[in-house]
Amino acid sequence: MPEDKILQKLDQQDKKFEVIIGKLVEHDMKFEQQSQKLAQHDQKFEAIIGKLVEHDEKLDNMVPRDEFHEFKAETTRRLEEIITIIKRLDQERVFLAEWIKRIEDRVARAEKQVEDQKEEILKMKLLLKLT
Repeated sequence: MPEDKILQKLDQQDKKFEVIIGKLVEHDMKFEQQSQKLAQHDQKFEAIIGKLVEHDEKLDNMVPRDEFHEFKAETTRRLEEIITIIKRLDQERVFLAEWIKRIEDRVARAEKQVEDQKEEILKMKLLLKLT
């Protein structure tokens, strides 16, 4: 009988071990699921890290705000200088065109006077019979 008790105890222990093994198998499956989720998260983190590196590179290439404002101010100042020069040149062009027009009028009047004087000299020569 003591052997029966021992066998009975061993059977009870076997059943407990089977329950424990069943639980361990369940836990293994849960751990496998968690492992798969962690692998997925690792992939997502790698993608995120890739994007962060990409953004860092883009940020390194960007001009700081202060430097941009300085550039903008300098460009604006130079453009204003160019506009001032162009306005002066335009005014000079207008005055020069007017001056040329006055000179051309004076030349035209002078040419007319020369022609008139040539006619008068010719008339005088005819009167004096010098021709």
